[in-house]
Amino acid sequence: MNTFVLRNTQATLSVVFSAGNADGTVTATITRADGTTLSTGNATHDVSVGAPAGRYTYVLPPQTDVASLTIKWAGTFGGIAQSLEFPVEVVGAHLFTVSEARAFGDAALSDTTKYPDNAIIDARERITDYFAQVCSVSFVPRYARVVLDGSGKCALWLPNVKVRKLLSLTEDGNTLATTAPDVYVYSTGRVERRTTWRRDYQNIVASYEHGYPAPPDDISRAGMMLARYDLTTNQLADRFISFSNDLGVIRQAIPGDRFPTGIPIIDAVLGRYSQTAPLMPLA
Repeated sequence: MNTFVLRNTQATLSVVFSAGNADGTVTATITRADGTTLSTGNATHDVSVGAPAGRYTYVLPPQTDVASLTIKWAGTFGGIAQSLEFPVEVVGAHLFTVSEARAFGDAALSDTTKYPDNAIIDARERITDYFAQVCSVSFVPRYARVVLDGSGKCALWLPNVKVRKLLSLTEDGNTLATTAPDVYVYSTGRVERRTTWRRDYQNIVASYEHGYPAPPDDISRAGMMLARYDLTTNQLADRFISFSNDLGVIRQAIPGDRFPTGIPIIDAVLGRYSQTAPLMPLA
């Protein structure tokens, strides 16, 4: 799962090496999706009270665009070189804030000891990915990079809907303009050009921003509801399909093809927003 960082905000990234403290310096290198280096430098050894051994941090400066990044931590531990890599994603919004989740509904997540910020953040990122998968659309601005076959026509199709803007575009390794009048980008994922795209295999590379500019209110509420369930649910009860009491046999709602979460109100919201990403033409 990616670490989500909000666009235009500084983020402190961290890692804990199970081998403990390094023999010397630990370096951190952040690369973009195309393999180019965004930032590199020495990580800071966290020696604050309560910090575990082998914890290092590195500051990612504010990024103006959504992006898909990778951070590589490298150092020597007990004479053995080790490295770890993790994905980092710069997004344009969050599904909900930590404070909103804590105050939501019956405030079941208000206990900061039982439900630390990191637990809520992890749940939010899982739910953001899950909602996008279920509905075939992202509810926050996100980054994508694809390699496509040149169609030999004036139109290409990106595999996402709610496309907001092109960030970069190349054909046969040559950089192309990303805005009108040279290229027109539609929210449906269609990229139109006045001249034809050269027909070839894997010769078009496009990176772009897609998704809702901000999550709709009912999607945010559904996300917080699912986070509350995810973090507080009784796992044993989740195994029951039905149970009996003095009122008779009660059948629980369970996940299925048409009901992805099994929670009726959440599934109803997701059903209203669900859409199918356009298929790219075969020719």
